[in-house]
Amino acid sequence: MNTTITKEQGISSPLPEYKLFGSAKKKRQLLALLLFVLTLLVYNPVSHFQFVNYDDPQYVTGNSHVLQGLHWRTIGWALTTFQFYNWHPLTWITFLMDYQLFKLNPAGYHFMNVFYHALGAALLFLVLHRGTGYLGRSFSVAILFALHPLNIESVAWISERKNVLSAIFWFLAIWAYGWYTLRPSWKRYLLVVTCFVLGLMAKPMVITLPCVLLLLDIWPLCRMKGFPYAPGADPKTALNSIRQGWPTLILEKMPLFTLSAASAVLTLLIQDYSGGMRNTTAYPIGVRIENAIVSYALYIYKTFLPQKLAVFYPHPSSTIPGWKIAVSAVLLIGITFIVIRLRRHRPYFLVGWLWFLVTLLPVIGLLQNGDQAMADRYAYTPLIGLFFMLIWAVAGWLEHSPVRRVIAGSLFALLLGALIADTRYQLGYWHDSISLFSHALSVTQNNAIAEGNLGEALFK
Repeated sequence: MNTTITKEQGISSPLPEYKLFGSAKKKRQLLALLLFVLTLLVYNPVSHFQFVNYDDPQYVTGNSHVLQGLHWRTIGWALTTFQFYNWHPLTWITFLMDYQLFKLNPAGYHFMNVFYHALGAALLFLVLHRGTGYLGRSFSVAILFALHPLNIESVAWISERKNVLSAIFWFLAIWAYGWYTLRPSWKRYLLVVTCFVLGLMAKPMVITLPCVLLLLDIWPLCRMKGFPYAPGADPKTALNSIRQGWPTLILEKMPLFTLSAASAVLTLLIQDYSGGMRNTTAYPIGVRIENAIVSYALYIYKTFLPQKLAVFYPHPSSTIPGWKIAVSAVLLIGITFIVIRLRRHRPYFLVGWLWFLVTLLPVIGLLQNGDQAMADRYAYTPLIGLFFMLIWAVAGWLEHSPVRRVIAGSLFALLLGALIADTRYQLGYWHDSISLFSHALSVTQNNAIAEGNLGEALFK
């Protein structure tokens, strides 16, 4: 073994032998690169896909501003326009950049969507590992996020650029927040605010981030008083935060909540003025609540059995069968009861479940925007909560049993292979408008949107 003489000690001290990927840092870098490359490979078929006739004409192919490319005047338009029911200038700017690079070649736009998604998956892995210290668990959550079929819509649909783009700043904001909690200062807090604002400029759905940061104060940051474990007691993580009460933690995030409220109000005003919001005559309050309950349950169902996925799910707009509401309500109440009972010893259940519920709340249909009952794209970041509930639960069960770990590792490899195969198969439905809406009609009923768009595609 090599030795060296330190100036302070004046004696020989051993140097560790070099091992390829032997340190946690090297393993983390390798796994992040592996995750990024694997995501690119799985989604590689989109390079041959076309634009679709659902929103893509408004966002790219028929948008006179985007077709001018990236100039100061078009950047000014992107920063000030409320076109298409939202204010998301950062998303518009990326489309301007794409046109400057690729003109109207759909392969370039598709590649950028996949690139943003792969980057987001790698960031999610790094953030989870930095916050929890668990390499394998963090990678498992991130790879489920990267390759789950329910996220195909957000990646393969060019118009959903805003989803994959906003997720990047979502994860960066969480990373910045973890850095801030180590040594709170206004400079570090400003970085959190900056990432949050950039996320809002990509998609307003990021407004729930302050609530998620409060959840992360419970676990894994351990900043909230009232739980029977000491901050930093977990040897897996180097985070050692000072615990605070709820009022202090909420007050700390008031600037972020203020930005969320401003973004929410602006979005509602824009959508109402543009005709996107639906009144209670078309969709009564009772029907909205029923649909929200059933939709939460369906998102869970499609997480574990991602079949019959469609670009558009028609809203029932009338009474939903009572048995569906009852089963869905029992499922939601049952899970809530369990996570509350386990909150002190397994806080990741509570945090993951509330992550899922809270991040879906703005788009669950209580404020109805458009005519969809639900949408796969809405589950893009909410699914992360379910993923780390699942992974941490399984990992906890395996922790002290080598045999179980071997069996579970083999089963997870099979699951991953099945996910990749299913994602590649279902990805094909997004090749063009005819295949997309033909499939939607085959798995849904009374789908006027799919009928209209399929008819238009066939006519052309």
